[in-house]
Amino acid sequence: VYSNRRSPNKLTVSMLMGAMPWIANINDPQYIAAKKAIRKVFNQDPDMIRDGSTIPIARVFQNITRKSVMMLPIGAMDDGEHSQKEKISRFNYINGTKMFASFLLEISKLHASK
Repeated sequence: VYSNRRSPNKLTVSMLMGAMPWIANINDPQYIAAKKAIRKVFNQDPDMIRDGSTIPIARVFQNITRKSVMMLPIGAMDDGEHSQKEKISRFNYINGTKMFASFLLEISKLHASK
């Protein structure tokens, strides 16, 4: 951009820290159970987003155990994770608890069918 505009400004970008990316198989049985639990409690399909930006340990767990790892958050985008004003709404706390219970029920159904 600077060279196209013949700007005398300089820009230097540095990566001070980082982590290896982690990608999970969303067709894994635990993901299917989680989708069912989310639908049951929240009456909508989950957003299958790739965002584990502050949890680099997920890839480490997956590599060491050679098992599928899943993050099942109950917070909202505006909860201010890791900040001094981190919060969780009462709605998400109560329904998140219901979702975890529903998830355990769905997982038990998968294991019972084997």
